[in-house]
Amino acid sequence: MQRTSSARRSVLLMIALAVAVAISLVFSGTLASAPSPKHAPDPTLPQQTTLTSATSPTGRTPALGAALPLSTNPFGCYSRSDYPHVSNALGYPQAVAYGWTLCSIQPPQESVQAWLYRWDCTLWIFCGWTSVGYAPGYYYSYGQFRAVPAHTCSGTSNHNYMIQTYSQITDPAGTVYSAWTSNQQSANCG
Repeated sequence: MQRTSSARRSVLLMIALAVAVAISLVFSGTLASAPSPKHAPDPTLPQQTTLTSATSPTGRTPALGAALPLSTNPFGCYSRSDYPHVSNALGYPQAVAYGWTLCSIQPPQESVQAWLYRWDCTLWIFCGWTSVGYAPGYYYSYGQFRAVPAHTCSGTSNHNYMIQTYSQITDPAGTVYSAWTSNQQSANCG
């Protein structure tokens, strides 16, 4: 009798320790593999939107409470997040998505960054977006910068993936135009 109660106690202690470690990993950010964006993961952002500015012509952000309307950029630039999907382009399966800064006229400075998230649950209770990929942008073609965050698949279980894209341009006067977009889709990539 004493031996079984001691064995049960040991098993319960090991389970409690495993749960505590899993919870601490989720909340400490240890599971995140990419730098954090300035914007929290938000699946409600638009898939595509025009870059706008809330800065003065000198490039400085207006004082707190100052009224400055958002203005549309003169280069016809917009940010776009394409659907995440599974790709075998490199010879092995990866969850990938494309984040874009697209302009009709090439601005003096153009950039894009993209983060790839996967909806994960620990113990079917603690659920949230886990960062699984990050990519800075690169020149793709005239007026187009692209970022392609990727996550190598370790199985074929179905997960919901989300890309979040930050696009930014700067005009010759120093005015910064920017936008956030996101898009999500399920993919068979564990």
